[in-house]
Amino acid sequence: MDKINCSEISDAIDRISNLPDVLLQHILSFLSTKEAVETCVLSKRWKYTWACVPVLDVSLEEFGGPYQEAKFERFVKGVMQNREPSNLEKFRLVWYTKDGASYNSRALERCILQAMKIKPQVLSLSVSKQELLSFDTDPIFTCASLHDVVLEQNLKRHYLKIAPSSVHLPCLKKLHLTRVTVNDDSVDKLFFGCPILEELFLQACNLNVYKISSDKLKKLVLLDCCLEQYLKISTPVLLDLEIRGCGRVLPVALVWENMPPMRTFSWENMASLINARVELPTSYYDDDLTDVGFKLLTNLSNVTNLDLQLSDPQGLLEKEIPNCPIFNNLKTLTLGGWCMSSDFELVAFFLRSPNLQRLTIYNYDVFFILKPIRKWGQYSKEKSRHEEAKGALFQREQLEFVKIIKWMKNNEMVDRLVNKLHDHVKTIGKIIITNWNASFEGYVG
Repeated sequence: MDKINCSEISDAIDRISNLPDVLLQHILSFLSTKEAVETCVLSKRWKYTWACVPVLDVSLEEFGGPYQEAKFERFVKGVMQNREPSNLEKFRLVWYTKDGASYNSRALERCILQAMKIKPQVLSLSVSKQELLSFDTDPIFTCASLHDVVLEQNLKRHYLKIAPSSVHLPCLKKLHLTRVTVNDDSVDKLFFGCPILEELFLQACNLNVYKISSDKLKKLVLLDCCLEQYLKISTPVLLDLEIRGCGRVLPVALVWENMPPMRTFSWENMASLINARVELPTSYYDDDLTDVGFKLLTNLSNVTNLDLQLSDPQGLLEKEIPNCPIFNNLKTLTLGGWCMSSDFELVAFFLRSPNLQRLTIYNYDVFFILKPIRKWGQYSKEKSRHEEAKGALFQREQLEFVKIIKWMKNNEMVDRLVNKLHDHVKTIGKIIITNWNASFEGYVG
């Protein structure tokens, strides 16, 4: 191994320090603020570089936990007092550690208040202790400079309570809430105080909301939310919709015994939709599925890309298929749930879409597995209730690609599905059949 020449080291050029300030600040923006401040000891060139970094990223974890809250608060205050006050793009605050100690919500509120005075454009706040489930959020919801807000509560089975006295976010376009309690009053204030809000992302939230209505909203995502009441969605300019895992938390005994009628969603004014991913896990015990499902399909009829997971174990929605509009813009389709029941009526319906190119089918009904209202043998033997009314068999010219993802060893179902596809499609470019953990090619049409 060659020896290191010390004279060469002393004559080496510090190329990083010679970079323009804007590049150095950009590099430091990928570090936490504590790490960025520590670079001040490198040389005189670096002494004040951290003060102009457009991102503040501070975490209590870096300071040893809640017993260092006072030290952490002093650090945050010192950074804000000594940095350039006019160029803050993002403020990220993580106020939790892995231990079980208690926290001071007042210290959290003071840090938030100091940060909002610098007028950041993006705010990301994460908390995870019961002591922090309720704190003053008014400084956040009245910070007029904010364009993007993320509020996360990471403690499972608990919800962050936000009740701003007023909302004034004239520049806000994106709002992401995780494990937050949302009620009608807060929703009304949000849409009134956020006049250009375009993206709303609610994950694992407790929704006690009657209506989500906006003529500006372009993207709506509801993931694993608990619905306290019937929810109406009216969004005339919405482009992207994703609803998965949403329903009501009910005692297990009620789910398996006599479930009362329950309507989860109502839909209207979605003619602008382009992309939609919808999963309704509660529909398998919903006696009003006919109305809900028909309105859903009607409001989704203009989409270009669709991922639809439905269950209709009692056949309530099948009779409405002939009345549903054709999906003329549909190009990419993913189906699961009810499409596996009663002779694949939903598959046949979507094959009428004239521009459909790619089809993916999950060859299982997870709701059927959880609550077998009728045995699969009955599905396979039953004749479609529309078979006689359909008249001449509909056929389309071609499909570019079909992928079937099968559950366990249901090869008979796959064979029946492939036969159904060939009944309705003259030419299929390629069919791929995939197991959960392995895939293989077959049935090339």
